[in-house]
Amino acid sequence: MKERSYEGLVAGMRERPTIFDAEEVLRKDYKVKFPDRRAITMWNTPEISQFRGVQEEMDEEEERRYNAQVEHLEIRREGRQNETATPEMDSPRAPAEQAVPGRPPRGHGRTERST
Repeated sequence: MKERSYEGLVAGMRERPTIFDAEEVLRKDYKVKFPDRRAITMWNTPEISQFRGVQEEMDEEEERRYNAQVEHLEIRREGRQNETATPEMDSPRAPAEQAVPGRPPRGHGRTERST
């Protein structure tokens, strides 16, 4: 016959871990040695990155963006001065989607080729 006492029932079950058990494991574990962070900090400084050539690439990219923005603003300023419509250059499809007066939109209809 089966034993129905508390000790008999508990003997077949595993003990559920608690937060105190986790704290005990952490206390017994060895300390992790992390690498010295000074080397990483120095590697990422502007002076070292310039030496590595990273800063030059970033400066070139910034210069390209600046020039594109200046060109875009000059086009819009000229359009405002001449009172002409300037295409929105925010998306690559914008100029093609804008209709030209007296002309059907591009890409619609077929043209027949003589063979």
